[in-house]
Amino acid sequence: MKKLFLLLILMAAAQSFAIYVDAGLGIGDASSSVNGNSYEDHCPKCSDLAVTLNVRVGEKILPNLWVAGELSGVGNRYGADLVDTYGHKEEFYTQFNSYYLGPSVIFYPIDHLHLSASLGFSWTANSSNFLSETYQDGKGVAFALSVAYDTGKSNGALLGMKFYTSHVSMSPSQKSLSTTGLLFFVNFVHK
Repeated sequence: MKKLFLLLILMAAAQSFAIYVDAGLGIGDASSSVNGNSYEDHCPKCSDLAVTLNVRVGEKILPNLWVAGELSGVGNRYGADLVDTYGHKEEFYTQFNSYYLGPSVIFYPIDHLHLSASLGFSWTANSSNFLSETYQDGKGVAFALSVAYDTGKSNGALLGMKFYTSHVSMSPSQKSLSTTGLLFFVNFVHK
């Protein structure tokens, strides 16, 4: 009961601030490499797809500048239908999931033009149904830049493009995993 009461107070207090919220998803292409070796070279028959999800919550500090905290992730999936020596078709996949938590700066140089940059802590949660020794989880750093068209004044949609890169050291192997992607996104925005 006490937690519910505190939540209601926080929600009421938040209405008095210039809150910035954006959340959405995107799709595009990404590339992952382990110890500098591209996964595309390791699996030339694989197709890949990258998906991003993100949430940012922040506050206006200048008329066209916001600072926010961001939680986002990029999933980069490689998959291939391979036929074994007995003629059985089986899907093989490797999923590189890179997550990010940190500050984000959002700038509107002119109406409807959204620019943002983020830098922070990154961690991974990888999975594969083959060659699993290479793809342990890790921690490191991530960076993102985005440019978007904002469809509204206070509420609207962001239609844009995001460049994302993360670099982590996987444990216990200490191999480096780098994921870089260019993704197109649609986000709901309230400012």
